[in-house]
Amino acid sequence: GLKQASQAWYICIEDYFKKECFERCPCKHAFFMNLRESGNIVIVILYIYDLTFTGIDYNMLKEFKMRNTDFHNFD
Repeated sequence: GLKQASQAWYICIEDYFKKECFERCPCKHAFFMNLRESGNIVIVILYIYDLTFTGIDYNMLKEFKMRNTDFHNFD
């Protein structure tokens, strides 16, 4: 039941981040980052069913948020 639902959610979100060129931290499986050649970065932390994201470039964060409509982000 509930354990499988969490695993299914994690697999779905991990596949999405891989498609969006994010790398998963090898020691913290809920930590994903997308580092661009320009030095800009988006960091996403997954906690249960919440996504928290941050970065240094406002436009890159805005772009990530606009592409991330499948997961219903709210400010």
